[in-house]
Amino acid sequence: MKKIDLIIISYNRVIELKETIDNVLRYKSSLNKIFIIDNNSTDETELFLKSLDDDIFYIIYSAENLGVAGGRNLGIKKSKADILVFLDDDAIFNIQKENPFSLVMREFNNDSNLGIVAFKITNYYSKEVQKHEFPFVDKTIDKDTRNLSAYFVGAGHAIKKEVFINCGLYPEDYFYGKDELDLSLRAINNNFTLVYNPNVEVFHKQSPKGRQKNDEKWMQVYRNRLVISYKYYPFF
Repeated sequence: MKKIDLIIISYNRVIELKETIDNVLRYKSSLNKIFIIDNNSTDETELFLKSLDDDIFYIIYSAENLGVAGGRNLGIKKSKADILVFLDDDAIFNIQKENPFSLVMREFNNDSNLGIVAFKITNYYSKEVQKHEFPFVDKTIDKDTRNLSAYFVGAGHAIKKEVFINCGLYPEDYFYGKDELDLSLRAINNNFTLVYNPNVEVFHKQSPKGRQKNDEKWMQVYRNRLVISYKYYPFF
């Protein structure tokens, strides 16, 4: 029987992280392990994590802030599960819908070529899907219809371990931004399919805590987009 691990990286968001943990523990019976990676937080995150005494938790304390990609990779390397679900530390699952981990398992059981499941990412406060968190270039596509997709949004998604074995881990030199697109393109080039499943819904707060300054963030995003264009798209 396939196993599912959940991976959450956190940096200076102890209040948000507590809500996330309370949320995912509702689905404890569906999970093998919950990996929490503390990306060298300077708030009370470590103190909170040390108070978690349930055996389902696997806590990793990084000696430095490795960024989104580097933090996720720490959990990926330790996980022994067949399927890895990733959730941001300022996000929660919509508990009004079916068990998200059951839905994810069903997706992978029904399609051996499936590599990645993109979740529906909804704003925590407005309950609306933001354009930049909808994994389609065409933003007029029905947000509540299951579709094949070319990429996924990092706030909530699931990836078969086989994808990392065949395609490699998240690109750590990106630090922030477009690491999901890079992995998506590698998965597609290795004949994996990606599916957007709106029935797995995540409410994302997009907390400003733990984030870089806007100018630093956008500089990295544009830099990474240029790297991706050079690596994966043909010159004419």
